[in-house]
Amino acid sequence: MRKLGEVQRFYILVILLPLAACTALFLLRPVLDKPGRTLCIFRQATGLPCPACNTGHGVYKLLEGDLQGAVYHNPVSIIAIVVAFLAAIYLIVDVATQKPNFYLAFKKSEDYLHRHKSLLLLIFLFAAMDWAWQLAKHFHYI
Repeated sequence: MRKLGEVQRFYILVILLPLAACTALFLLRPVLDKPGRTLCIFRQATGLPCPACNTGHGVYKLLEGDLQGAVYHNPVSIIAIVVAFLAAIYLIVDVATQKPNFYLAFKKSEDYLHRHKSLLLLIFLFAAMDWAWQLAKHFHYI
């Protein structure tokens, strides 16, 4: 049996993880829509939301056309939808052209972040602000 290369493993991961996540959210939505139910391990352990909590609900709201509801649930849901849409386009183009453009773009962005570590600080600050938003909602400040 032939061993998969790095590029093949990347594409398998990029295709299977979102499919598994979307399938799980779709199948578990009736259960998760009940108050107090969550898939978040951090929230189950601490009782507090993590920065990514409610992203799935935000994505549902966005797909329903409710931008305000999406932002309220988690502003990261907008980024998640945009990234998913761009990744889907990249994958379609890569399949059509038989070239690993998405993989190469991912590697370039990864290298760029390694060279410009100050951007990681901005990403961390954004995550911290998002977490503050989640905690403010949790403690009913918003």
